[in-house]
Amino acid sequence: MKKILGLFVLAMGCLMWTSCSSDDYTEKVNSVQVELAETTIAAAGGTATIQVTGTGIKATSAASWLSVAVNGNTIVATATANPMRESRATHVTVTASNGDEQLISIVQYGVVLSLSVGELDVNGSTQEYVIAAETTVPLTVTSDVDWVIATYDAENHVINVTIMHNVDENPREGHITVQGEGVTETITIKQGGIVLEVAKDKYVSSTKKASNLSIPVIRSIEVEVTSDADWLTATFNEETNKLEVSIAASTEVQRSGNITLTSGSLTKTVTIEQYELFGQYYLLYTDAETGKTYYYISMLDDKGLYYDYMEGLTLTYPFVKTGDYELTVGPAGSPIGNYGTALYFFLAWGNHEGYWSTYNGTESATMNVVFEEGDQYIDELTGTFGENERVIDCWFMWGCTAPEFSSTYGRGYYDWLINPYLYKVPENAGARRNATRAIRTRDGQEALPAVLKNILRPCELKK
Repeated sequence: MKKILGLFVLAMGCLMWTSCSSDDYTEKVNSVQVELAETTIAAAGGTATIQVTGTGIKATSAASWLSVAVNGNTIVATATANPMRESRATHVTVTASNGDEQLISIVQYGVVLSLSVGELDVNGSTQEYVIAAETTVPLTVTSDVDWVIATYDAENHVINVTIMHNVDENPREGHITVQGEGVTETITIKQGGIVLEVAKDKYVSSTKKASNLSIPVIRSIEVEVTSDADWLTATFNEETNKLEVSIAASTEVQRSGNITLTSGSLTKTVTIEQYELFGQYYLLYTDAETGKTYYYISMLDDKGLYYDYMEGLTLTYPFVKTGDYELTVGPAGSPIGNYGTALYFFLAWGNHEGYWSTYNGTESATMNVVFEEGDQYIDELTGTFGENERVIDCWFMWGCTAPEFSSTYGRGYYDWLINPYLYKVPENAGARRNATRAIRTRDGQEALPAVLKNILRPCELKK
């Protein structure tokens, strides 16, 4: 009994000791706590401030590029500039006098240099550009050519670039180097050669009256203009990029002058020619029956070529200017005049063998203005007609009894002009509407004035 009681007392004592031991245990708390910490530093270098708790604070850095200074519970970490584009990291060890410590990580950003433009492809003119430069370090900019000027505006973080005009027709290349500590970027400048283009190299004024021309020009730099003719006044309009030409009135049959445009090393020449297309002409032709050469006094204007065939009948042939020195005549089947309501006349093509273009023909022919020994001509017909492409060398005055060119109303041809051509009446010739004198043809033969008809008779067509 005593033994049992002793064991009980012993057990209770152990239990009471165990309970007292649990109540006396206290968890250890690190005396160094971070209250405030700046854990990143710019690439250019700088400081980070750390506030901690604890007494007897000391701090050390794990990297040579980061130094630390302690003032009480304030730690100032100072980083040198990061020369690399990559970020770098280290840590600061903070130790209290009781041996407690804390590790604090510090990250420094890498160098940043980003340009909005890496290459400029420009024409030959003077140009200016502003290029944005995002960077974390001071920059310097240099150009390897004297025709590119580059400066860095640190306040606005932009690079101002001026590209001087190219005075040569060959393209060229230059480079701008943008450099900061640890970083370098290059801007490539590709400039085209000088440009000078004129819409056409020859202009023809077909009137002797004073007139003006406005000629488009493509250029990259300034243009100088000179003229070798006193009747040509030329200036270059910088705003519209056009060559403005004033052509004075003329008394000559034909004349030509040159305007020279100079831009840098390039030159362009524009030839200006002047003559009078419209006016009075001798219409010369070979008569199909006699083989002799005759002429009508005719007039050419923007409505066509017309002449008196007989009293009450003026024929007007469709002549249209289609080139500087080219006129298109026709087409076949075009109305050329009427004698009251009795007869209507149409143009038909033919050749001296008697073939004609038929009622279905719609061909046109051309005649060209030429100048020979101071005289002006509109040359013989050029063209073909029909499926066999017969050469046009004459025209017919084809009559119909109604204003319709068809076999239903056709009466045949009333006149037949072989190898017709025009010789412009000289201004001092004094030609009259009804000429009565012979003239010389271009080959020196005599041409007689055509006798105006007093009766209309259809001719017999051979083929």
